[in-house]
Amino acid sequence: MLTVTDRAAQYLSEALNSRGEELAGQALRVVFRNGNYELTLDDPQETDEVFQVEGHSYLLVAPDVGEALSKATIDVHETEEGAPPRLTLTTG
Repeated sequence: MLTVTDRAAQYLSEALNSRGEELAGQALRVVFRNGNYELTLDDPQETDEVFQVEGHSYLLVAPDVGEALSKATIDVHETEEGAPPRLTLTTG
């Protein structure tokens, strides 16, 4: 199962919440596109693995992506001073 660190969960949740009501019901979805994993906005599907913080969905993972990332971790790392934190995906 994909692991999302507490720090990454908070970061993703706050990023969605900062957009306000325009994203009501949507969350970020991990997709595999052009040889890379990306995040895109989407509505939850019945078969998705849904990650939540305080009852609010922030990350959606389809079964095929979840299987491919079953040993992966999403985390956030600090960057140079003044630069925004960097979201990372580590497979293993």
